[in-house]
Amino acid sequence: MQHFQFVEQIQLDEPIRFDDNEAAFVYTLWICQGCDTATLQEACTAQTLVSDDGLQVAWTYDFYPRRLKEGWQRKPFLMPLKLGITYQEIVESFNAGLATLCSIGLRALLEGICVDKGITDEVAWGLEKKIDKLGEYGHIPIDIARSMKSFKFIGDNAAHRLEVPEEEDLKLAIEVMEELLTSLYSLDYKAQCLLDRIQQA
Repeated sequence: MQHFQFVEQIQLDEPIRFDDNEAAFVYTLWICQGCDTATLQEACTAQTLVSDDGLQVAWTYDFYPRRLKEGWQRKPFLMPLKLGITYQEIVESFNAGLATLCSIGLRALLEGICVDKGITDEVAWGLEKKIDKLGEYGHIPIDIARSMKSFKFIGDNAAHRLEVPEEEDLKLAIEVMEELLTSLYSLDYKAQCLLDRIQQA
């Protein structure tokens, strides 16, 4: 028994032209026979992927929605709703391959964390100075504050210079951001729960 059931296949009638190159697309819908989950397969080929004799054609494939096991797994954090939504969008944009949006989201989340901790524009002007204040106020270690400044570099380049960050750089940035979220929110919550239990004992 096959795990996936073929449902429908659609091929675009006309090729799509990119500069001097033409591309053809074929869309196939598959249904998992175990969980009834649908997957759309996008197959693409182009003139540059066809051999000179026309006998060999190479295809590239994308699948939607993207498989979770291939992407970043979102972690649960006890933080303000707006920060949680921004974090979710960071993960979703990373998994969708939207590097520019992901990097800008990281910067926005860092800005939001600063504001949530009382570090507004009146306290410090500019993201770098706000990050310094996170360290000075004891929210994060000073050395982590220094490393967090790299987010400003990623975000500014992506937003203003149209430089797309490398995937590995984004992975590292998300990892560091998740460590920061754990330190600022989850650990505080767990410590308070532990204190409440001790006081009730």
